[in-house]
Amino acid sequence: MTEPPAADESTERWRAALRDFALALWREGADGAVATRPDPARLAPLGTMADEAVALVETITLGALAAAARSGRAVAPRPPEAFITQLGLVLKALEPATASSEA
Repeated sequence: MTEPPAADESTERWRAALRDFALALWREGADGAVATRPDPARLAPLGTMADEAVALVETITLGALAAAARSGRAVAPRPPEAFITQLGLVLKALEPATASSEA
C-alpha cells in the first residue's frame, strides 16, 4: 500500500501545477503552444477551491500579459521576475487551512 504524500509534498505539487500553468499561459500569450489546464489529481489537496484557483491564476496571468502588451514591446516567452514573484504570493495565499492552523 502506498502512503499519501506528505502535506509539504502535496502543497508543492499543487503550487507547481498552478505555476506551470501560469508559465504555459504566458508562453501561449507570447505566441507559443496552447496551454493545457493542470492535472486535477495534482490540485486535489485544494479540494473545492481547485477550479477557482485555476481561474484565478488564469485571470492574473492574462491580465499581466495584457499589461505587458500595452507597453508596445513584444511579449517575451518568459514572464518578468516581478510577475513570478507576484504569482508566488498569490499561490501562498491560496493555501488551504491545515489541521494545525485550525487549532
